[in-house]
Amino acid sequence: MARQQIKIAHRLKKRLLLIYSGHGYLKWINDTLGHKEGDRALEGNGRDHEQHVSGFRFGARMGGDEFAVLGLEESEADFY
Repeated sequence: MARQQIKIAHRLKKRLLLIYSGHGYLKWINDTLGHKEGDRALEGNGRDHEQHVSGFRFGARMGGDEFAVLGLEESEADFY
């Protein structure tokens, strides 16, 4: 999917925005409150990314508590 977004960005002459984040608290939530609460925390985090990245295209789990979000540039404000 990332390769496809790169091709689209190139064709549209837009930049890509990549957010890579680690959530160290996730293990604690899973171990202490259960995996159901861990899933709820991840869903909330995904909604936050969708709301704050206007060109949001997709997000992916990269590791146990590491995530990446990829979006197309919509305006210069996306990068500040």
